[in-house]
Amino acid sequence: MDALWMALLVITGLYIFLILVFALFFNFNLKFWRSPEYTIPFGLAEGNQRRGELTDPKVVYWVCENPEQEDPDDWAVLLHSFGRNSARMVQRAEIYWERGYSLIFVDARGHGQSQRLCRSNGFTYAEDVTRVLEYEGIKEPIIHGLSVGAIAGSIYSYQHPVRAFVGEALVNNYRDMVYDSIRELGLPLFTLKWVADLLLSLDLPFDEYSPDHTLPLIDAPIFLIHGERDTWFPPDTHLLRNVENLRGRRVEYWLVPGSSHSKMAQHPDYRRRLTEFLDTHVRSRIKVSH
Repeated sequence: MDALWMALLVITGLYIFLILVFALFFNFNLKFWRSPEYTIPFGLAEGNQRRGELTDPKVVYWVCENPEQEDPDDWAVLLHSFGRNSARMVQRAEIYWERGYSLIFVDARGHGQSQRLCRSNGFTYAEDVTRVLEYEGIKEPIIHGLSVGAIAGSIYSYQHPVRAFVGEALVNNYRDMVYDSIRELGLPLFTLKWVADLLLSLDLPFDEYSPDHTLPLIDAPIFLIHGERDTWFPPDTHLLRNVENLRGRRVEYWLVPGSSHSKMAQHPDYRRRLTEFLDTHVRSRIKVSH
């Protein structure tokens, strides 16, 4: 009997620990994912790059002014994925830089060099992007986000005028996002479904800022990019639903062959597909020779 009680205590303890880890996972970036040491290359050698920092909370961002920028409104904002930092977006940013766009990279709370806080999610990321762009006086930029950066970008683009929104690995709704994450972690859904439902009942704007609500209300061209083999956010559940919601709108989408959750930029056609979207849908005075 003592052995049985001990086994029950161990199982209960492990389950409670799992619940705590799961709850923290959606609001708190673990320290070993923080990665504050990185370099953004654009404008660094020419002296056209500066590090910005806002307070309360501290949000670090990078402004890279392009010497080839002819139109003062040609700005692209790059927003990274969860557990990463702004360097995650460098490969994607090269395409904008070559077109003469100046760039802004923003580290989400608890990521990169921004302040470590208990709450870090797409909502807070969007708040901080808004603060940065208002402080810098940037209006109607291109917003390009990956995963949680795409969530933040969709919220910002819903709230403010943008020239275009590019969303990679963007979820369709938060309930499926959490359920799919449980499955991706290799756990039976029933073990943590009630925790997910509890998290989704918190006093946060889940309904208003869900992509299935915000995307149709974005008054700008939209390009959705999703990995064909994205097991974290399966394209049937997320990309195709988003595309269906945007039927009749200025939207392009690309299901990237063979790509996992966040590896789309490594596909050999990535540069061409993004360039074609910009050429077709986005006003720019910069003419690029290839």
